[in-house]
Amino acid sequence: NTDYFIGVTTKNWENIKSNPVYSLSVTNASNDDISDAQQLHLGNNENYSLGYSNQKRYFKFTTGDVGSYMVSAAGNSFDLSGWLYDTDGKTVLCRVENMHTFGLAHTLKANTQYYICLTGADTGYGQFSVNVKRLDEPTDRYFDKQWYLQNWGQTVNNDKNENPVSKNEIKFGLDINALPAWEYATGKGVKIGLIEEACMIDHDDFINRVSSPKGGDVQTAYMGHGTVIAGEMIAAKNGIGIVGVAPNAQTIFLHRVN
Repeated sequence: NTDYFIGVTTKNWENIKSNPVYSLSVTNASNDDISDAQQLHLGNNENYSLGYSNQKRYFKFTTGDVGSYMVSAAGNSFDLSGWLYDTDGKTVLCRVENMHTFGLAHTLKANTQYYICLTGADTGYGQFSVNVKRLDEPTDRYFDKQWYLQNWGQTVNNDKNENPVSKNEIKFGLDINALPAWEYATGKGVKIGLIEEACMIDHDDFINRVSSPKGGDVQTAYMGHGTVIAGEMIAAKNGIGIVGVAPNAQTIFLHRVN
């Protein structure tokens, strides 16, 4: 609550006297260090500013439940770069550079504090928005065993309940970041080729989404490699079974002849 004063001058008045207009902004230069990180709240779209080129703004947030989290950021009229840091504030989990709008995403632990750094490009400064949210998980029965889609260190057993893969063997966060990707694309309008001996085309997870160039000449197989692979590719988010990497895509089945 103190008054300060600023003086503005120019060395070349002749060039600007016909239109003596200039802009001036004053911003808080704090948050330039991770120890001064600003607290973000999950689910809130919050607005901040960069006062000068290459200024860094640090933020922190605390997760709720374990799961996949996305940090969305957008510059008002300039490109941003962003880094998502682990709990130590040093280990980079993911980063994006020089984009107007982007998302940083990773599977994160429950009730844990993480850090974010945002900065503008060489000439980027002004207003920007940032939002952190936890992404909803599919309700499909076996999704929690699909550690390659979302990995929170879960224990996964094989069909015979033998040789369980321990939490230490499946490293936390080692997945393909599927949930954040589904925010942008789910395979709708995409056709994927499947070369197999047989495929159960009327399976509930991909009914009406498996076709063949030969029309009705599509074999069915309840339990078979072709059915499994089709499910891994396109199984729907429908509350049953598993979820495919591209749950809204279609498959063109090509019969493999031995």
